[in-house]
Amino acid sequence: MCPTKEPEFFYPDNPGQSTEDYLASFAGRGGEKVVGEASTRYAFQSSIVAKRIAAFNETAKILITIREPLSFLYSFHTQITRDPDSFLELYYDKLRSPERYSCSYAELIRYKETILNYQRCFGEENVAVEIFDDLKADYAAYFERLFNFLGVAQIENLKRPESQVVANRSRRKRKGALASAILAVSQVPPARAFFRLIQHFETGKRASTALRKRVKYQEKRRPPLPKDEARRLRESFEPCVAELSSFLDRDLLTDWGYRA
Repeated sequence: MCPTKEPEFFYPDNPGQSTEDYLASFAGRGGEKVVGEASTRYAFQSSIVAKRIAAFNETAKILITIREPLSFLYSFHTQITRDPDSFLELYYDKLRSPERYSCSYAELIRYKETILNYQRCFGEENVAVEIFDDLKADYAAYFERLFNFLGVAQIENLKRPESQVVANRSRRKRKGALASAILAVSQVPPARAFFRLIQHFETGKRASTALRKRVKYQEKRRPPLPKDEARRLRESFEPCVAELSSFLDRDLLTDWGYRA
Protein backbone atom coordinates (compact mmCIF):
# COMPACT_ATOMS: atom_id res chain seq x y z
CA MET A 1 0.00 0.00 0.00
CA CYS A 2 1.00 3.58 -0.58
CA PRO A 3 2.76 4.73 2.62
CA THR A 4 0.97 8.07 2.44
CA LYS A 5 -2.41 7.81 4.13
CA GLU A 6 -5.22 9.32 2.02
CA PRO A 7 -3.22 10.82 -0.89
CA GLU A 8 -6.51 11.89 -2.54
CA PHE A 9 -4.78 12.27 -5.92
CA PHE A 10 -7.97 11.71 -7.94
CA TYR A 11 -10.21 13.94 -5.82
CA PRO A 12 -11.37 17.10 -7.67
CA ASP A 13 -10.04 19.49 -5.01
CA ASN A 14 -6.57 17.89 -4.89
CA PRO A 15 -4.10 20.73 -4.20
CA GLY A 16 -1.93 20.37 -7.29
CA GLN A 17 -0.13 17.08 -6.63
CA SER A 18 1.63 16.05 -9.84
CA THR A 19 1.40 12.62 -11.44
CA GLU A 20 5.14 12.22 -10.89
CA ASP A 21 4.74 12.91 -7.16
CA TYR A 22 1.87 10.44 -6.94
CA LEU A 23 3.80 7.68 -8.70
CA ALA A 24 6.88 8.43 -6.59
CA SER A 25 4.89 7.51 -3.49
CA PHE A 26 4.93 3.90 -4.77
CA ALA A 27 8.67 3.92 -5.46
CA GLY A 28 9.43 1.56 -2.60
CA ARG A 29 7.46 -1.34 -4.06
CA GLY A 30 9.41 -4.56 -4.38
CA GLY A 31 7.84 -6.30 -7.35
CA GLU A 32 4.43 -6.81 -5.76
CA LYS A 33 1.67 -8.03 -8.05
CA VAL A 34 -0.77 -5.40 -6.79
CA VAL A 35 -0.27 -1.93 -5.32
CA GLY A 36 -2.94 0.39 -3.99
CA GLU A 37 -3.89 3.34 -1.86
CA ALA A 38 -6.79 4.33 0.36
CA SER A 39 -8.57 7.69 0.28
CA THR A 40 -11.90 8.20 2.02
CA ARG A 41 -12.79 11.18 -0.16
CA TYR A 42 -12.98 8.96 -3.26
CA ALA A 43 -16.48 8.13 -2.03
CA PHE A 44 -17.43 11.80 -2.44
CA GLN A 45 -18.16 13.21 -5.88
CA SER A 46 -17.70 9.59 -6.90
CA SER A 47 -19.09 10.12 -10.40
CA ILE A 48 -16.07 12.36 -11.09
CA VAL A 49 -13.48 10.43 -9.08
CA ALA A 50 -14.38 7.07 -10.65
CA LYS A 51 -13.87 8.49 -14.16
CA ARG A 52 -10.54 10.00 -13.15
CA ILE A 53 -9.29 6.71 -11.77
CA ALA A 54 -10.49 4.87 -14.88
CA ALA A 55 -8.66 7.34 -17.13
CA PHE A 56 -5.50 6.70 -15.12
CA ASN A 57 -5.91 2.92 -14.91
CA GLU A 58 -8.97 1.31 -16.48
CA THR A 59 -8.05 -2.10 -15.03
CA ALA A 60 -8.05 -0.88 -11.42
CA LYS A 61 -9.99 -2.81 -8.81
CA ILE A 62 -12.05 -0.87 -6.30
CA LEU A 63 -12.69 -1.84 -2.69
CA ILE A 64 -15.45 0.07 -0.89
CA THR A 65 -15.74 -0.58 2.84
CA ILE A 66 -18.97 0.81 4.28
CA ARG A 67 -19.64 1.89 7.85
CA GLU A 68 -22.90 2.62 9.67
CA PRO A 69 -23.83 6.17 8.54
CA LEU A 70 -23.91 8.02 11.86
CA SER A 71 -20.70 6.51 13.23
CA PHE A 72 -18.99 7.21 9.91
CA LEU A 73 -20.10 10.84 9.65
CA TYR A 74 -19.23 11.66 13.26
CA SER A 75 -15.80 10.04 12.89
CA PHE A 76 -15.14 11.73 9.54
CA HIS A 77 -16.18 15.13 10.86
CA THR A 78 -13.86 14.80 13.84
CA GLN A 79 -10.94 13.80 11.63
CA ILE A 80 -11.26 16.78 9.29
CA THR A 81 -12.21 19.46 11.84
CA ARG A 82 -10.67 18.11 15.08
CA ASP A 83 -13.78 19.53 16.70
CA PRO A 84 -16.43 16.91 17.50
CA ASP A 85 -18.52 19.49 19.36
CA SER A 86 -19.34 21.22 16.07
CA PHE A 87 -20.69 18.10 14.33
CA LEU A 88 -24.42 18.67 14.81
CA GLU A 89 -24.24 22.39 14.03
CA LEU A 90 -22.28 21.81 10.82
CA TYR A 91 -24.40 18.83 9.75
CA TYR A 92 -27.62 20.83 9.91
CA ASP A 93 -26.02 23.93 8.40
CA LYS A 94 -24.94 21.87 5.39
CA LEU A 95 -28.55 20.72 5.01
CA ARG A 96 -29.95 24.25 5.29
CA SER A 97 -27.39 25.96 3.05
CA PRO A 98 -25.92 23.38 0.64
CA GLU A 99 -24.78 26.14 -1.72
CA ARG A 100 -22.14 27.17 0.82
CA TYR A 101 -20.41 23.79 0.75
CA SER A 102 -18.80 21.61 -1.89
CA CYS A 103 -20.42 18.54 -0.38
CA SER A 104 -23.11 17.97 2.24
CA TYR A 105 -22.73 15.29 4.90
CA ALA A 106 -25.97 13.70 3.69
CA GLU A 107 -24.34 13.17 0.30
CA LEU A 108 -21.53 11.16 1.85
CA ILE A 109 -23.83 8.33 2.91
CA ARG A 110 -25.50 7.78 -0.46
CA TYR A 111 -23.73 4.46 -0.49
CA LYS A 112 -25.72 2.83 -3.29
CA GLU A 113 -25.07 5.76 -5.60
CA THR A 114 -21.34 5.60 -4.87
CA ILE A 115 -21.18 1.87 -5.57
CA LEU A 116 -23.06 2.26 -8.85
CA ASN A 117 -20.76 5.06 -10.02
CA TYR A 118 -17.74 2.79 -9.63
CA GLN A 119 -19.51 -0.21 -11.14
CA ARG A 120 -20.35 1.83 -14.24
CA CYS A 121 -16.67 2.65 -14.75
CA PHE A 122 -15.04 -0.64 -13.77
CA GLY A 123 -17.77 -3.29 -13.98
CA GLU A 124 -19.44 -5.11 -11.11
CA GLU A 125 -16.75 -7.79 -11.08
CA ASN A 126 -14.07 -5.20 -10.30
CA VAL A 127 -15.84 -3.46 -7.42
CA ALA A 128 -15.91 -5.20 -4.05
CA VAL A 129 -18.17 -3.95 -1.25
CA GLU A 130 -17.39 -4.82 2.36
CA ILE A 131 -18.94 -3.84 5.68
CA PHE A 132 -16.64 -2.33 8.30
CA ASP A 133 -18.24 -4.40 11.07
CA ASP A 134 -17.19 -7.59 9.26
CA LEU A 135 -13.56 -6.51 9.38
CA LYS A 136 -13.82 -6.00 13.13
CA ALA A 137 -15.71 -9.27 13.65
CA ASP A 138 -13.53 -11.58 11.53
CA TYR A 139 -10.22 -10.10 10.45
CA ALA A 140 -8.97 -13.22 8.64
CA ALA A 141 -12.19 -13.79 6.67
CA TYR A 142 -12.26 -10.15 5.54
CA PHE A 143 -8.75 -10.40 4.10
CA GLU A 144 -9.40 -13.80 2.58
CA ARG A 145 -12.21 -12.24 0.54
CA LEU A 146 -10.01 -9.26 -0.31
CA PHE A 147 -7.10 -11.42 -1.51
CA ASN A 148 -9.48 -13.51 -3.63
CA PHE A 149 -10.90 -10.34 -5.15
CA LEU A 150 -7.41 -9.04 -5.97
CA GLY A 151 -6.23 -12.39 -7.29
CA VAL A 152 -3.24 -12.63 -4.97
CA ALA A 153 -2.00 -15.43 -2.74
CA GLN A 154 -3.54 -15.92 0.67
CA ILE A 155 -1.51 -15.43 3.83
CA GLU A 156 -1.63 -18.55 5.95
CA ASN A 157 -2.89 -18.21 9.53
CA LEU A 158 -3.48 -14.49 9.13
CA LYS A 159 -4.26 -12.89 12.47
CA ARG A 160 -5.07 -9.39 13.60
CA PRO A 161 -1.83 -7.65 14.70
CA GLU A 162 -1.58 -7.46 18.47
CA SER A 163 -0.30 -3.89 18.21
CA GLN A 164 -1.63 -1.82 15.35
CA VAL A 165 -0.59 1.57 14.03
CA VAL A 166 -3.62 3.81 14.27
CA ALA A 167 -3.51 6.04 11.21
CA ASN A 168 -6.35 8.34 12.16
CA ARG A 169 -6.33 8.81 15.90
CA SER A 170 -9.15 10.80 17.43
CA ARG A 171 -7.71 14.24 18.15
CA ARG A 172 -9.20 17.52 19.31
CA LYS A 173 -7.90 21.05 19.00
CA ARG A 174 -6.18 22.24 22.13
CA LYS A 175 -8.16 24.92 23.95
CA GLY A 176 -7.57 27.27 26.86
CA ALA A 177 -4.67 29.40 28.08
CA LEU A 178 -2.10 26.59 28.00
CA ALA A 179 -3.03 25.70 24.43
CA SER A 180 -2.71 29.35 23.39
CA ALA A 181 0.71 29.55 25.02
CA ILE A 182 1.93 26.38 23.26
CA LEU A 183 0.72 27.65 19.89
CA ALA A 184 2.28 31.06 20.49
CA VAL A 185 5.68 29.51 21.20
CA SER A 186 5.48 27.46 18.01
CA GLN A 187 5.03 30.67 16.02
CA VAL A 188 8.09 32.60 17.27
CA PRO A 189 10.77 33.21 14.57
CA PRO A 190 13.30 30.59 15.80
CA ALA A 191 10.62 27.88 15.83
CA ARG A 192 9.32 28.87 12.40
CA ALA A 193 12.88 28.88 11.02
CA PHE A 194 13.45 25.41 12.45
CA PHE A 195 10.33 24.03 10.76
CA ARG A 196 11.34 25.60 7.42
CA LEU A 197 14.81 24.07 7.66
CA ILE A 198 13.76 20.50 8.30
CA GLN A 199 11.20 20.66 5.48
CA HIS A 200 14.13 20.18 3.07
CA PHE A 201 14.55 16.57 4.22
CA GLU A 202 12.00 13.77 3.82
CA THR A 203 12.40 12.55 7.39
CA GLY A 204 12.24 16.17 8.48
CA LYS A 205 8.91 16.63 6.71
CA ARG A 206 7.42 13.68 8.55
CA ALA A 207 8.84 14.83 11.86
CA SER A 208 7.60 18.38 11.26
CA THR A 209 4.09 17.17 10.47
CA ALA A 210 4.00 14.94 13.54
CA LEU A 211 5.34 17.69 15.80
CA ARG A 212 2.85 20.27 14.51
CA LYS A 213 0.02 17.84 15.20
CA ARG A 214 1.26 17.26 18.74
CA VAL A 215 1.45 21.02 19.31
CA LYS A 216 -1.96 21.84 17.84
CA TYR A 217 -4.01 18.81 18.86
CA GLN A 218 -4.43 16.48 21.80
CA GLU A 219 -5.53 12.85 21.57
CA LYS A 220 -8.96 12.52 23.09
CA ARG A 221 -11.90 10.22 22.46
CA ARG A 222 -14.98 11.65 20.81
CA PRO A 223 -17.77 12.20 23.32
CA PRO A 224 -20.99 10.31 22.56
CA LEU A 225 -23.66 12.30 20.78
CA PRO A 226 -26.75 13.25 22.77
CA LYS A 227 -29.12 10.27 22.62
CA ASP A 228 -32.08 12.26 21.26
CA GLU A 229 -29.99 13.78 18.47
CA ALA A 230 -28.43 10.43 17.61
CA ARG A 231 -31.88 8.82 17.42
CA ARG A 232 -33.21 11.65 15.24
CA LEU A 233 -30.30 11.36 12.82
CA ARG A 234 -30.53 7.59 12.60
CA GLU A 235 -34.23 7.90 11.78
CA SER A 236 -33.35 10.25 8.94
CA PHE A 237 -30.71 7.79 7.68
CA GLU A 238 -33.04 4.79 7.75
CA PRO A 239 -34.26 5.10 4.12
CA CYS A 240 -30.65 5.15 2.95
CA VAL A 241 -29.86 2.05 5.00
CA ALA A 242 -32.99 0.29 3.77
CA GLU A 243 -32.05 1.04 0.16
CA LEU A 244 -28.54 -0.28 0.70
CA SER A 245 -29.88 -3.40 2.45
CA SER A 246 -32.01 -4.21 -0.59
CA PHE A 247 -29.19 -3.44 -3.01
CA LEU A 248 -26.66 -5.65 -1.21
CA ASP A 249 -29.26 -8.26 -0.20
CA ARG A 250 -28.25 -7.96 3.43
CA ASP A 251 -30.29 -6.84 6.42
CA LEU A 252 -28.19 -3.87 7.50
CA LEU A 253 -31.20 -2.35 9.26
CA THR A 254 -30.88 -5.13 11.81
CA ASP A 255 -27.09 -5.39 11.74
CA TRP A 256 -26.72 -1.66 12.45
CA GLY A 257 -29.47 -1.51 15.05
CA TYR A 258 -32.06 0.42 13.06
CA ARG A 259 -34.52 -2.37 13.61
CA ALA A 260 -34.85 -4.53 16.70
